[in-house]
Amino acid sequence: MDSKVNNLQLEKIFSGQRPTPTEEQYIELAKELNGKSRISLLKEGIQYFPFSNKIMNLLKEENVQTKMIRRYSKALICKKNKPTTHFFRQGAQYLLLNNDEENAAKLMKIGLEKNKSNYSLLVVSAENAMKLFDWALAEDLYSQIAMIKATPELLYDIEVLRQLQGKESRMTETIEKIHTQFKGKYDSLFTDSYRIYTLFDNGKSRIELYKHIEPATEVVATFDTIDKSWDLIPFAYNLVKKNKKDLVSLRRNHTRNFHQDISKEQYSDTTDAIFSQYEHKFAYGTSLGGYSSLYYGSNIDGVRILSMAPRNSAHPEYGSPNILVREPFKHVSPHPVNENSQITIIYDPRNPNDENYIASQILPSYPNAQVLRIPYAGHRIPKFLSQTGQLRPTVKEFLGKKTITPIKRGDLRRNSMEYYWVMAERTLAHKHFSWSLQFAEQSISMDMNFDRPYATKTEALLGLNRIEEAIENATLSNAMFGSQYKYAILLADCHEANGDIPAAIAVLEEFSQFKEVSKVRKMIKRLQEVAVVQ
Repeated sequence: MDSKVNNLQLEKIFSGQRPTPTEEQYIELAKELNGKSRISLLKEGIQYFPFSNKIMNLLKEENVQTKMIRRYSKALICKKNKPTTHFFRQGAQYLLLNNDEENAAKLMKIGLEKNKSNYSLLVVSAENAMKLFDWALAEDLYSQIAMIKATPELLYDIEVLRQLQGKESRMTETIEKIHTQFKGKYDSLFTDSYRIYTLFDNGKSRIELYKHIEPATEVVATFDTIDKSWDLIPFAYNLVKKNKKDLVSLRRNHTRNFHQDISKEQYSDTTDAIFSQYEHKFAYGTSLGGYSSLYYGSNIDGVRILSMAPRNSAHPEYGSPNILVREPFKHVSPHPVNENSQITIIYDPRNPNDENYIASQILPSYPNAQVLRIPYAGHRIPKFLSQTGQLRPTVKEFLGKKTITPIKRGDLRRNSMEYYWVMAERTLAHKHFSWSLQFAEQSISMDMNFDRPYATKTEALLGLNRIEEAIENATLSNAMFGSQYKYAILLADCHEANGDIPAAIAVLEEFSQFKEVSKVRKMIKRLQEVAVVQ
């Protein structure tokens, strides 16, 4: 426990030396609270210590009238077994806020023993048990609460808590009971067809369970893409909902989180019991999510996996050179060998980053996987598949437990602006600037709002030394996609190539007025040094 928590002297309560909170404990805990919580705690304290000037003064500071303080202080004379619910409730919550889960659980259990059948303490303790992921305790507390006051939410949650412990499902009977006792209330348990439970949360990664309004025998484990964080809906959410399946989603707090904070074992320990409840299990993801569908999902017993362009950008050897990684890579690499034959991996072998990583680190670890290679589809495989009309049938076959049909390319590739952009990038890398320009313009003509080919077009024009056209295109790009710093940098590059350093600096300084980016700051500094030399 940290120094703040030590001030509460909880070891006396834990050891049984002093099961009732002391005057000093009430005062110390009150110092950490505010508002109604603080007043309620102090009111309870004055009932046990009616002559405490310190507690009286603290109540006066909260503008509680003197006559009311006297009334609270006399209450103990009338009822000597006054409950200590506020101390144990607020104390447990305070420990949770201080990340002291072990002692929060201890204090909560002692509080329940001292205040048996106290409804408000039962409710708060049950909520805290959920935060501690103590499913057995939460089930017991919810069951006690239901005996006092049953609600459809309680009945449903109790059954889910049983499932989280791997107990035999009684979901059918529970739903029938809710329909019988609480007519018309079942649908209100769900938001957008799902009731959500947090199974794991370490502040960086989170595992969420989405229970569908229609009882499901199938579950899909999904893993978010690199551009998703937990304030958005999970990857493939609408697809899974449409197929009326339950969903277990691994989320993250930030797009620069690459799940180095959660191990394979932690994922399995958290989810094994719930996955055991389903007849069929699937794992699905792309990019970082594709990597995670293999790394974490392959441990799910009997799982089918669809992994697209699996790669973790945080990998020290095979990660993205454009992404700054602030933490060491902790995952097992290469992945442990898994003989599952119900795995499908789809990727672009012409993408250098993907080919280098997948060929050396992924494919040897999954020797029985079905491997579908799509040259020049790019890293964003779902984009290519969607634009060529093949994403929906591919996922349908996957969720239908069928072998996935090999992806068609041929003339279908001409329907994909992603394909033309990828070709523009590949030809640019080989300094075929005229070809790159043609491919980029074709991609733009198919979707004027697709941002990536605009950047490629600017670089191709610079390569061709068509500076004025490059400036014109970069100016348009920066106007259309100005929230992305790379377009400001590209426009500055064009002005620098044209010998106009002040214009280049002006573009970057304008961008910096609404967003601070280190690459932009460094370029401004470099250009200012160039301007001084000139």
